[in-house]
Amino acid sequence: MIESETPDEPLLEVEDLTLGLEASRRPIVDCLSFRVHAGQIVGVVGESGSGKTLTGLSLLGLLPPAIQRLGGTIKFDGRLLSRSADWLGRGISMVFQEPMSALNPVLSLGFQLNEALVGQRRRMSREERKAKGISLLRQVAMPDPESRWNAFPHQLSGGQKQRALLAMALASEPRLLVADEPTTALDVTVQAQVLRLLMNLNHRLGLSILLITHDLGVVAQTCEHVLVMDEGTLVEEGSVDQIFGRPSHAKTQELVAAVGAEKALASRSHPTSGARHP
Repeated sequence: MIESETPDEPLLEVEDLTLGLEASRRPIVDCLSFRVHAGQIVGVVGESGSGKTLTGLSLLGLLPPAIQRLGGTIKFDGRLLSRSADWLGRGISMVFQEPMSALNPVLSLGFQLNEALVGQRRRMSREERKAKGISLLRQVAMPDPESRWNAFPHQLSGGQKQRALLAMALASEPRLLVADEPTTALDVTVQAQVLRLLMNLNHRLGLSILLITHDLGVVAQTCEHVLVMDEGTLVEEGSVDQIFGRPSHAKTQELVAAVGAEKALASRSHPTSGARHP
């Protein structure tokens, strides 16, 4: 693992994480180590089947029943996470890949936001939760949040669904957001809006983000540090400039060639690390 240039203690520290089918003991993710510091946006990039989504799920104790953590440690905010209960209320939230699947189609947005707030803020009245929910919708730039409160998922556009999921993820006031392919199902224009929103949340809230994607172009626009995975293994790690300018592993070179290094780096119109770049 390449040492981060950031001198402070990491918010998230993963050491030798190994995931796999317990029956076969064959690793799907093999001895993965990385760090995320406060206020940092770290990209995890790789093709389908590289293990990046399972890595994200493992951080919240949400692995599918058939997948086990076979080894390694996960430390968040200085505390080892070893049991499922350790993840509850620990300041990590996740936004999933397909917003229509993540939202309940028969419940209004307001009902679902209220439920998210009930789990985090038990002492709030229903009116206070609604006020907080609308505030969260404003925070993610949901248009006309008061009227969207009673809307159902099918009445929201793709970008609005993703904003709704972000609002729910922020209900717990997380310090780390795991965003699993948050723009894959969106068209190019809406994708750019969601990426700008993530960068804005990072800047305003100091929110650390682990951005999981197959698209190095997205990484170039948003991240400062990149992890490249292939077949469950971390094959390369470094800053965006290192990964695009001097890729050393064949898989990284292949991914960079697919997007074009000069074009990708040109998309970085301003720094994306909100905590350290005002």
